[in-house]
Amino acid sequence: EPYKWGDVFLSTILSALTLVLLGPPSGEYGGRILDRCREKRAEGYDLVSFDRFVPGEVFESELMRADVILSVFDIRYETVDGQIEVYGTTKISAIPYLAHTRGKPVILPRGYVPPEEMESHIIPYDSPGDIPRIVSSLLDNPDVLRAYRMNAFRNASPLDAQTIRTAFIDAAR
Repeated sequence: EPYKWGDVFLSTILSALTLVLLGPPSGEYGGRILDRCREKRAEGYDLVSFDRFVPGEVFESELMRADVILSVFDIRYETVDGQIEVYGTTKISAIPYLAHTRGKPVILPRGYVPPEEMESHIIPYDSPGDIPRIVSSLLDNPDVLRAYRMNAFRNASPLDAQTIRTAFIDAAR
């Protein structure tokens, strides 16, 4: 059980926001988080979770509705053969790129090495236990959240479909 963040998160700040967990749980601990989600929903909290595969159109819709995307992972990853990979350096995570291409700020572990154009819309945390404080701070300081959102939008604007189409056509000539 590498992360206890779910318990901390669910018990700390759910009253202030809608939490959407996009993806089915993994393993016994993931199942317990899903059980906690059901309990919190029964208590009246605004929480969406999935117990199986999330269809692409639902996944995309939820990403676009989000104010901030959160990704909790250990920056270091050990492969099956014992090699250590480092997210952002020798291994990629799809979440930062999903956030980037959709113009969303993203909360990621400190130490993740993003491309330069993503730096201004990444909100780093040192440990998963920091996440409730970070989210509470964003809720208490809407101008800070707005600045992260504007940075994310500006950083993603070169990635719009027309720009990509034009670049592809130019490259094919």
